[in-house]
Amino acid sequence: MMRRLPILLVAAFLTITLARVAQFTAHHMHAGVLGWLFAAGLGVAVYTASYWTRTTTTRRAAGVALVFFIGIDAYFNFADVWLAVDTTNQLVAAGAVLYGLFPTVAVGLLGWLSGSIRKLPPDAAQMRGGKIGNALALRVTRWIGASDAQPETTPTQTDAQPAHEVTQAPQQPAHVCASCGMAYASQQALAAHTRKHKREVTK
Repeated sequence: MMRRLPILLVAAFLTITLARVAQFTAHHMHAGVLGWLFAAGLGVAVYTASYWTRTTTTRRAAGVALVFFIGIDAYFNFADVWLAVDTTNQLVAAGAVLYGLFPTVAVGLLGWLSGSIRKLPPDAAQMRGGKIGNALALRVTRWIGASDAQPETTPTQTDAQPAHEVTQAPQQPAHVCASCGMAYASQQALAAHTRKHKREVTK
């Protein structure tokens, strides 16, 4: 919860700056809807630039952008508050300065803090959430892979019969006469045929 608290505070202060800048542009510049878009983009730009100041690669560019966006956003916030209060009273004037500049500065500092929090090691809740997310992703991946796999098809008897006929060698008769080469289905028929050969020899 504490890791997400800066984001919630940024949302609160962005809402304040959004209302102020949009109100100032609508009343004094007659911007209409464009004023709201301008206010939203300016507030988010302050947070984004501040966030990326924590990275070495983008620190310089983010710092320049942060100074630029904070200056513009702070001016609009301060101007909207300053025009609405009685500045003749010094205490009220000082309060108007703080009240006008604080939301913009807060968004910038909270963005910088969020970038630092992101570099901390994950806590127990984040590790548990990461494990649950990884488990769900693994189950989804397995389910998708199982649904995409094609089932193996077994050949039917009609399809397998021609292959069997082609590969099966023709059966040769087991009983063949050594003298004339005639084949017989049984040993008895071959013996009778052999006796005929013997009788022809003895004649």
